[in-house]
Amino acid sequence: ANGRGVPRNDEEANRLFQEAADAGNSLSMRNLALSYNRGRGLPQDPAQAAYWMVQAALAGEERALEDLRERPRQFTSQFWREFQRLMREEGRYQGRVDGIYGPATRASLEGL
Repeated sequence: ANGRGVPRNDEEANRLFQEAADAGNSLSMRNLALSYNRGRGLPQDPAQAAYWMVQAALAGEERALEDLRERPRQFTSQFWREFQRLMREEGRYQGRVDGIYGPATRASLEGL
């Protein structure tokens, strides 16, 4: 979402990410999750960030999996708590829903 020749417009980018995510585009799911995580162009919302990141990860989006595995500190404990709850609903998380990125959270990403 760098604009490439036009002024940056985070709100419009998020509208397009939402449209594409709703249509099943996994990269847009990841991009929307990051926008919610950072509060870029829309209100910061860890629950929405986690929802869309889980959707992207379950869809096999490699960039989302890389974010989760290699850059976990970019996400808050509120994000991780919601992520754990959602992954538990999917039958992929067995640990405590505590908002801590630990071995059980890492294990929930295996095989995705």
